[in-house]
Amino acid sequence: MSKRLLIVPATVLAAVVAAAALLPAASAHAATRSRTITVTGVGEVRGTPDVADLFIGVSARGATAADALGTVSDRAQKVLGVLRGAGVADEDIQTRSLSIDPVFDDQHHVTGYEAANTVTARIRDLSKAGVTVDAATTKAGDAIRLQGITFSIDDDSKLLAAARTKATKRARAQAQQLASGAGVELGDVVSISEADGASPFISSGEAASAPGAGTPVQPGRQTLTVSATVVFTIR
Repeated sequence: MSKRLLIVPATVLAAVVAAAALLPAASAHAATRSRTITVTGVGEVRGTPDVADLFIGVSARGATAADALGTVSDRAQKVLGVLRGAGVADEDIQTRSLSIDPVFDDQHHVTGYEAANTVTARIRDLSKAGVTVDAATTKAGDAIRLQGITFSIDDDSKLLAAARTKATKRARAQAQQLASGAGVELGDVVSISEADGASPFISSGEAASAPGAGTPVQPGRQTLTVSATVVFTIR
């Protein structure tokens, strides 16, 4: 039986030897990179809302769908007139829902139709919120439907910046505590990811307000929260 001799060129052999020599170093580097601490720091700030979103509309019944819609359209126009008179810009008024539904009796016979039209109005002068609700109620009468009011901060960029600073500082403090407890040294930041959110204050109008200001509306305070997840290397 003949034997074959495998001849490997010197350049190929050198490349194989070099790659083999790099394997331990590459493994050690990967092991170092995998040694991390991941923490999430939370930063909270509070601010006073300066805008209100009012969910307001009208509804009415009629013998026919056209009758119901006609009545609702007339009263909705009156409510829109009140909002514009209070200084609410057209761009801050948006139709939220528009519906026409049959009304049934106990025997499931159609006895008429009910129509509804609801808009969202952003009120930028909160001192006018209560009187605006009162004026809309006067114009629409019993057809008025007030579905709620939410408050927010129109420009929250400075508050969120402060919350981010708090969140990242707390993340580093937490990571330092963990590293110290584990007997390791905290290294560089590998990555940072952020999640932000706000806790809107919702009012049904029962809070106190100044005399003569109409229906009591109080914006209260709003909490904005930023969560920063930070990954650190450890040594």
